[in-house]
Amino acid sequence: MKETYRKSSGLLELVIVGLIIAVLFVVSVPAILERISTSKKNAYIDIVKMYVDAARMAVITERIDVSSNVDNATFISFEQLKPYMESGDFTSSYGNEWVSEHSFVVVVNESSINNQTKFTYYVSAWDGEHAIGCTIGDESMAEIVLETDLTAENVVVTTDGAVALPEAKYTKKVSVNGYTYLTLDPEGVIQMFAFDE
Repeated sequence: MKETYRKSSGLLELVIVGLIIAVLFVVSVPAILERISTSKKNAYIDIVKMYVDAARMAVITERIDVSSNVDNATFISFEQLKPYMESGDFTSSYGNEWVSEHSFVVVVNESSINNQTKFTYYVSAWDGEHAIGCTIGDESMAEIVLETDLTAENVVVTTDGAVALPEAKYTKKVSVNGYTYLTLDPEGVIQMFAFDE
């Protein structure tokens, strides 16, 4: 009888340990997946910021020409910025190549006072699956974001690159890599739309 009790006691302990492991697994997996997702998004933003920094350095050192006219925008694709990158992978944190016509830095000449030009930097990034953008309802939309507004919350899953809103007012036109980009400013926000040339 003692032997039967020991065997069933060992089985009971094994079942209890299994249940504890299952509960820990169910509780911890979502937290781990959320942490991985946040880490990927932060890395995505860090890579995008590297492109903005490369654009800034290229503009400061005059290796890339930008418009000297106030309120004009110059688009610099990620592809054009690769030679100015210090190091790193030229893909997103998800391992995807950047889609050239939707991945670029916009340099806007805000003002020019006493031969001092003030540039503002915006950025659009899309790797074919993930973009800088926002989610409205059930839809995610890629967009151009002011560099200082870049956060992990800006990274969304989308099947489309940045698109112009129909009610938007088009203001400027610049050609980059065989595409025409129009900036639009419905409420002081610069966005873009690309056309094949």
